[in-house]
This record gives sequence, structure tokens and C-alpha cells, in this order.
Amino acid sequence: MDPLSKLLHGPPHTAYWRALVRSPLAAAAIDVNSGRLLKSNPAFERFTATLGAGMENGLDKLSAALTQHDREALRGDGGEQSTVVIESLGPVAVECSPIDHRAGVWLVCVPDAVFETTRDEVTGVADRRCLMADLQRRSLGEDPFAVVFVDLNGFKQVNDLLGHMAGDRVLREVAQRIDSCLRECDLVGRFGGDEFVVLLDHVSCEAELAPVTTRIQKEVARPLASIPEDAGLSASVGWSLSVDGLESVAEMLAAADTHMYANKQATT
Repeated sequence: MDPLSKLLHGPPHTAYWRALVRSPLAAAAIDVNSGRLLKSNPAFERFTATLGAGMENGLDKLSAALTQHDREALRGDGGEQSTVVIESLGPVAVECSPIDHRAGVWLVCVPDAVFETTRDEVTGVADRRCLMADLQRRSLGEDPFAVVFVDLNGFKQVNDLLGHMAGDRVLREVAQRIDSCLRECDLVGRFGGDEFVVLLDHVSCEAELAPVTTRIQKEVARPLASIPEDAGLSASVGWSLSVDGLESVAEMLAAADTHMYANKQATT
């Protein structure tokens, strides 16, 4: 491990990075001498995956976009926090703070106002664009993963009976409950309407998947304070696995969707 990487893995930065891992703020550490990204949290990976910088690896996108001029500006600013505007990404203004100015290691954060563009405005989880970009990024990697479709049963009745404002509150609560079932490396996003998609990393068989889908269904079925207890809200789930040999992201989504509807019909 090189000295700069050791710096990020050793104290006191270990605790700092542990806090950033679950943060909604997209953050990464870069070596401004080379433009190389040293470390990033999941939010940063999801954000860069949506930027369309023309590179397959989301972790390389910001590094490629930082011009030599930007890096020179960071090296010469005396170690103070700086704002760098990257024209090729939108433009996007990122906040840069020194972790070790002498070594040229900086923390790069994407402001909340920019990161909000990847979130669903109703639920606060990933929106469809962010979800699809993250799914595409995972499909280009070698690690096994699963796609889980979650469809709400009884949601239309809630909307019809209590109105759309109540329906939005239900969607927000359901999204939070699904997210509470996941690990830091996983992602939940709103696919549309009352459908959510969950991306689970390092899953290669149904035995590894079952505990998560069971937790999701139990969490969704718990009573919600915003609707009557007899509303009967529940979730149908279906999934597909990257190890099944499906050739595209679209095929994985379609397989998970088909599986979900088969399970829904079997329980009604």
C-alpha cells in the first residue's frame, strides 16, 4: 500500500471515513498531483455514475474532469478550502478541503444542492436516472449483485381514500424502511409510481438474498402512523441475479419484474 493510501486507512482518518460512508454527501479523496482518486464513499460513486463524463468507471470521472489548471490551483492555495468549477461536468462546483496539503491529498465533496439532482423528490431515495446509472456501473464490474423489484400492494386504495398527500407520506416512509434493511454498499431507488428497485452487492444466490427480501416485506407490512391499521399495505418482491448470465441491464430488470408479478399473483 502506498503512503497516501495508508494515510486514508490509518488514524485519525479511519473514523472520519467511517462517518462519511453512510453520509448522503458525496465525498472522495484525491491526489491532486496525479488527479488519482484514492477513496470514495458510496454516495460519490452513485453521483459520478450519473454525470455522463464518457468513462465507464464512475470513480475515474472526476479525476478525468479535473484539468491540470484545477490541480495547479489546489496545489498553490496554501491548504485552504477551495471551490473548483468543473465545466465538463455540467458545470459542477465541488468543495475541496485538505486532508494532507503537503502530500497533496484533498477531500472533494459534492454540495447537497448538486447531489439533490440524483434523488427522487417525493421519497428522498435515488431517482430512476441515478438508479439506472448505478445499475449500469455494477453491470460493468466483476462482483456479483442482485436486482430486487419491490411493488406495493394496497397503495392505490390508500391514494384513493386518503389523497395524494397521504400517499406521498406513505411512499417516503416505505422508502426509509426499505433503506433501513440494506447495507451501506446497497442502493434503493424509486423506479416509478409505487415501485422501488433495490441493488444488492456481493449476492450470488437466492440463499443470500432471501433474508433481505424477507426483512423488506416485514418492514413494509408494519403499521404506518399515517394510514389506518387495516389498510393492508404490503409488498411483493421479485429478483434477478447477475450470475444468471442475463446479457443486459434491461434483461435483469425485466426478469426481476416478471418474478415480482409471478409472486404477486401467487399470493392473491
